[in-house]
Amino acid sequence: MSYYACDTCHRRPHGALGAALLTQLGGQVRHFRRLRLCSSCLESLLAAHDGDWLTDSDGVPSSREMVCTARGCSYRDAHSVEPFFAYVYPRGSEPAVYTGSYCPEHAANAILDYGLELQGYQG
Repeated sequence: MSYYACDTCHRRPHGALGAALLTQLGGQVRHFRRLRLCSSCLESLLAAHDGDWLTDSDGVPSSREMVCTARGCSYRDAHSVEPFFAYVYPRGSEPAVYTGSYCPEHAANAILDYGLELQGYQG
């Protein structure tokens, strides 16, 4: 039995939990949260953002940084798109880094949906 409960489903599975470190950058601030996740919740998180978040191995052109990568969003403004990072540590597998770029609306949604906490000023 895991010592910690999954942050999403609140179950305590047998064995260790995986983790996701979620970071939304915006201006001079960073919003961050570490989630402890069971295997099924971690898979659900990645499935929910399939296509929104990509890895370096996906061969993404740099122009992707100028548009919102949220599914269905057509926002294009290089000066107000904010980077999003998901560092994923599945139990028993190699870690992966996912990136995305969000418009102000989708960045605010990510902060609220995942309970990201303000970490202060960068720099």
